[in-house]
Amino acid sequence: MLTLGQIQTSSVANIAGCNPTDPQFTQYVNEAVRQLMDIGNWWGTVQAIVGCVYDGCIVWPKKIDAVLGLAVCGRNVPLANQWYEFVPFNDQHRHWAEQWHCGHRPNLVEFIGTVPTFVPVTPANPIFVQLTCDNPIDYGKTVTIYGNDVNGKEITAVRSDGSTQRGVVLTLAATPPVTPTLLTSWYATTKDLTVGQVWAWSYVAGTGITGCIASYSGGDINPQFPYSRIRGFKTCQPVRISALVKLGYEAVVQASDIVPLDCLDAIKAMIQAIKKREAGADDEAAQFELQAIRRLNLQLRNHLPIEQFVVAFNPFGDASMNRVTGGFM
Repeated sequence: MLTLGQIQTSSVANIAGCNPTDPQFTQYVNEAVRQLMDIGNWWGTVQAIVGCVYDGCIVWPKKIDAVLGLAVCGRNVPLANQWYEFVPFNDQHRHWAEQWHCGHRPNLVEFIGTVPTFVPVTPANPIFVQLTCDNPIDYGKTVTIYGNDVNGKEITAVRSDGSTQRGVVLTLAATPPVTPTLLTSWYATTKDLTVGQVWAWSYVAGTGITGCIASYSGGDINPQFPYSRIRGFKTCQPVRISALVKLGYEAVVQASDIVPLDCLDAIKAMIQAIKKREAGADDEAAQFELQAIRRLNLQLRNHLPIEQFVVAFNPFGDASMNRVTGGFM
């Protein structure tokens, strides 16, 4: 695991040519990581996750850029979105096409879009929202929530000068702020940069907090989470899923922020490529970019070696285990 703080204390600063505490240094690191993550899948950027879903709704963690494979209750499930269905490359193509045309598409995982909360806010479950933070330094920072009230109208706030703005603005404080009206939808959020984590809770007057519905890290300024639905889901009981996912790029801001590419040599080479390209030396930039990709490929090979051979160790000779009894083979 590599953090921005570790990069700041490494020799990457010699390549960047600026002080590690300078915002320009962080910008170089972010740009290098973003470009490398766009180029391909590397060690640390593709991960397996497990969890439970309810009612066939999946709100993926914000850092997930794409779902590469999914299994529900141990059974593989095809992926789909608004335009395409990703089917196995075999003779079942005709079978899937027939299902599509007859309108029968069971057990598909369909990518819907993005949402700002873990739990959807709907007219069937209107809520007040309370915000808390885990670091008092963030008191005074603001979070703006965009949604609709119980009348279906967009919620608004009045500025200090008397003008009206979209959304309701909540200011983080020792006494957690609560939205002044019930929300029947919540479709977007903007947030100031914070040092710590910010938590959103569903709140019921007289009862208090009823559950966590979102969590935002310090660098989140416009948080959105990928959202999928399992078509053909028949039960309201929680169902276990496992998935192979590709992590998306997320800018690092603070020293404790994690950089998904755990390869200093690749980051160095990519920063050199960026600086060469800015200077108009495109050929040299391409060479440094190839160096960065080569470093990441070598890292992949070290973790997942292609040239593998089988080693068999048979302490009981050629006999199978069911024949090993009483010390005789």
